[in-house]
Amino acid sequence: MTKIVAILCLIVFTFCNFSLAQKPKTKTVINKKDPKNKGKKEVVIEEKKDTSPPEKFKLIKLVKNTKVAYGGFADVYAGWTFGMFGDLEKSFTPEKSLGEDYEISSLGSSKGANAHVLLFKSIILTGGANYLSYNAAGTKKGQTTLNVNQIGGNIGYAIINKNQWLLYPYVGFWAGKAKLRLSNFNNDSISFGDKLWIQRSDFREFEATGNVIELGLGGRYLKSKKGGIMVGAELGFYMNSGKSDWTNLKTNTTVSSVEKLGITGVYLRFTLGGGFFTYNAPDSDKDKPKEIK
Repeated sequence: MTKIVAILCLIVFTFCNFSLAQKPKTKTVINKKDPKNKGKKEVVIEEKKDTSPPEKFKLIKLVKNTKVAYGGFADVYAGWTFGMFGDLEKSFTPEKSLGEDYEISSLGSSKGANAHVLLFKSIILTGGANYLSYNAAGTKKGQTTLNVNQIGGNIGYAIINKNQWLLYPYVGFWAGKAKLRLSNFNNDSISFGDKLWIQRSDFREFEATGNVIELGLGGRYLKSKKGGIMVGAELGFYMNSGKSDWTNLKTNTTVSSVEKLGITGVYLRFTLGGGFFTYNAPDSDKDKPKEIK
C-alpha cells in the first residue's frame, strides 16, 4: 500500500512540474490611478527564441557569374595529331622506290607556343608557332620522315566565360613549309619520281607549302582569379588550303611525276601557361553577394 501511495505522489509531482514548465510567463500590471488596485491585470509575456545563427556562422552567397572582361595569356602546348596526305603514299610504292610494302605514317605529334588577347569579354585573338612531326615510315629499302613548321593564328569567341573558365570555338589560318626526307638503306639506288635517283646510303630533302585552315574548340582554366598559372586543352581539325609541288632542296628544282602535298588531319593538345585578367562587375542585382539569414 505504501508503494502505491509513493508512486501516485511521484506521478502528481511530475505532472505539476510539466504544467508549470508549459505555462507561459505572466506579468502583473497595476493601474496606478486605481487606489484600491482593482485594475490589476495579468499579461502573458511571450518569449521569442532567437533562431538565427551566430554572427560568425552567417553565410555569404558568392558571385556566380564573374566574367573576365580583358586580359592576356600565353602558353606552350604538346599533343597528338593524325594526318592524311592524299595520294602522296603512291609516290613511294613503286618497286624502284621503297616498294609496295610502304605505308605512310599518319600518327604524329603537335608542339608549339601561342599568345592570346581577350577583348570585350568574348573575343580571343591568338598568334603563334606550330610544329607537326609525323612518325617515320619505310621498308628495308629506306624510309621517309615528314615535318611541318607553321606560323599563324586564329580568332575565337567565348561561349562560356564564367568563374575563371573559358570555352571558345575558333577558326584560323597557318602558313608554313613541309619538309620531306627520303633516306636510302638499300644497296641499289631508289627513285623519287621519274628522274630523281638517290644513291646507296644517301638521302634527299624536299620542301612543299604547308598552309592549312583550322577549326577548333579551346578551353582554359585560370587557377588564380587575377592572374597566374593557366591550364587547358584544344581539339581541332585542319586541312590544306591548296596542294603544293615538291621542291628538291639540293638543286632547288621542282620534282616531276610525284603526288603533290595535301594535308588534312585532327589534333588534341594540352596547354600550360599563364596570364593576367580584369573582371567586370556583376551583371545584375541578382548576382551581387547576398547574406543568407
